[in-house]
Amino acid sequence: GNDVPEVTITRKTEEEKKKMIIILARQHPGEIWSSYMVEGMIKKLVSPPDEHTQWLLENYIVKIYPMVNIDGVIYGNFRCDITGFDLNRRWKDTSKLMHPQIHEIKRKITLYRSRFKIECCYDLHGHSKNYNIFCYSCKDNLHTCRLLPLIISKINPTFHFPSCTFGISKYKETTARAAIYKL
Repeated sequence: GNDVPEVTITRKTEEEKKKMIIILARQHPGEIWSSYMVEGMIKKLVSPPDEHTQWLLENYIVKIYPMVNIDGVIYGNFRCDITGFDLNRRWKDTSKLMHPQIHEIKRKITLYRSRFKIECCYDLHGHSKNYNIFCYSCKDNLHTCRLLPLIISKINPTFHFPSCTFGISKYKETTARAAIYKL
């Protein structure tokens, strides 16, 4: 019954010409470092703009879900929500009853996609088996999805660009980035 927060950051320009970027964090409640990453992103995007953030916000609408698995965070779970599901593996076959937060985010993204091109979806993680702070995103032909993580790695050396993954293996087809990419 807890609401999943949604943050929208953009500049007031002609909205119909803009594209959209989706950022997800804390799908796995124990990966607290993704909260630090999203906090830094939000602070950067709402601070007095430099030329890069000015351009980004004039051309994109950034939708951020800073805590997807809010129930899992509240109840102290590491990987699952309160029903025992790993939400990042429920994006393909989502149940409104069992995965309401994922169901609602997918519904909203489908509505957004009817008005805007979703350029990239970033799923922020700190892995339980791998070192470093990084993100997952889909591969695109223009390599646009690599730009934001590259910029972040230049600003913050704890964000490790070589650890980022851009693409979807068969094993990851039920994850957020795969489902959003295919919506």
